[in-house]
Amino acid sequence: MADKMRIKRIDPDEAGEALKPLYEEIIAKRGRLWNIYAAQAHLPGVMKAHLDFYMKLMFGAGGLPRYMRELIGCYVSFLNRCAY
Repeated sequence: MADKMRIKRIDPDEAGEALKPLYEEIIAKRGRLWNIYAAQAHLPGVMKAHLDFYMKLMFGAGGLPRYMRELIGCYVSFLNRCAY
């Protein structure tokens, strides 16, 4: 999927000083680097804000269980023809 991205990915071996700790945190927690973060890596502050937002959205208090939140995210990605 990375070859279809319009925004150039910043791979972990290309990560600079500000980016490398964020990549290490993501990979440690999730086992891999998602394309969304590799694309947002051009602005590490934005990438970190998105990660924080996602964690609050998916794991914070709310009326829907986590599996339902994830299902909605997958379905919206499907509708947008985006590999989730």
